[in-house]
Amino acid sequence: MKKTVIFLGTMLWLYGCRPEKAKPEPEGERVEVVLEFRHYYDGTPMEPEAVYTGSDGRMVSFRYIRHLLTNICLLNDSGDTVRLEVDRVLIREDKVSYRLGSLQPREGRWQMMLLYGVDSVTNITVQPPMVMDVNDPLAPQFPSM
Repeated sequence: MKKTVIFLGTMLWLYGCRPEKAKPEPEGERVEVVLEFRHYYDGTPMEPEAVYTGSDGRMVSFRYIRHLLTNICLLNDSGDTVRLEVDRVLIREDKVSYRLGSLQPREGRWQMMLLYGVDSVTNITVQPPMVMDVNDPLAPQFPSM
């Protein structure tokens, strides 16, 4: 009898300590996450091949403007991190908008976190012959970066 009471008490205790099932989030409308990147030189919108004069009097001209952004994710004030469909983007001089994916927005304020350039692991492990997709920013570029 005593063993039965201990067994039943243990089972009730374990049942009571069972973690709650996660409640499904309400289905809502998905939104597109788009990054807009514009180039400026001393407050002036940049155009390829245009000549700009710096504050020191030097004249410069840019034919190609490239930036590589990697490890892109969103982080809200509650600590939730959301990875987007696009993990890396090659910013070019001839394009302003870059689609990063879609998500179902949650409450709170969000910020974007990213790396400018390539993280050390990718820099060592991903070499151009290993990149399968020619549209991948790490694939060989023409003209090169």
